[in-house]
Amino acid sequence: MHKISIFVQGINNISSFKEYLNDKVIPHSLNSTTIYRVQITSFGPSVDPTPKNLSLIQFMFEIYFDSTEDMNKFMVSTHGAELLDLLINNPFGEVGTFVGDEMYLIPEQIHRP
Repeated sequence: MHKISIFVQGINNISSFKEYLNDKVIPHSLNSTTIYRVQITSFGPSVDPTPKNLSLIQFMFEIYFDSTEDMNKFMVSTHGAELLDLLINNPFGEVGTFVGDEMYLIPEQIHRP
């Protein structure tokens, strides 16, 4: 599984950012033939205070693809450029973007009833 992960931090208005996601980003992400899945995760601190060497990541937007080929098609398409622009240039927070491969590990059912 291949994906683009977009991390957002320093959001100046959470409710406006969520509205932006719902009104602009999510509808746009559902109109792609190459996207397999979209996953959005919101984060809060698990340790108080957050360690000084880490910035608080508030949202992660992940775009999944079945293949590198599909991801590349998305990246060079007008639709892909528009969606990434909505995310990267959002008016509410700072963004970091990464491309990666994902591996799932599922433990055997040995210790489960």
